Amino acid sequence: MTTTNYELKSDVKNISTLVILMALPNVLGLININMLGFKLHFFQYAIFLAAMLYGSTGGLLAGGIGSLYSAIAMGNPYIILFNALLGFLFGKFYKGNEFTALVKTLAIQLPVIILIDYFIIGIPTKVLGFLLIGLVVTDFIWVFGAKKTREIL
Repeated sequence: MTTTNYELKSDVKNISTLVILMALPNVLGLININMLGFKLHFFQYAIFLAAMLYGSTGGLLAGGIGSLYSAIAMGNPYIILFNALLGFLFGKFYKGNEFTALVKTLAIQLPVIILIDYFIIGIPTKVLGFLLIGLVVTDFIWVFGAKKTREIL
């Protein structure tokens, strides 16, 4: 299996796959499992897969459009920014090594989340801490799940 991203071509397969990956995080965002004080999320799977297949553009679209429902439901429009940034950065850094790409992505994304959620939205430190733990844990789970799916495709 090569490590290059699929090109964003205007054929039915690429367009339909990308559209599904843009819609899927909205559906997966409805699934959360409470675990040890934090929530395991599922939406990142589709964002990582889109970024692996279609690079930073695919990751940006899946993260941004795929976060619309969550942003509306939670009354937090910054969720769109956070997930678009997740997909864009991961797609930019992904060169076949998902671990390195994720670490680089989180090094940029997490400070943005902290600054906005704490200073602008006013999320309490304890709540923000559990949110960040949940996001990091599930990011590492789903990046490897997306890798396995990509290998099948």
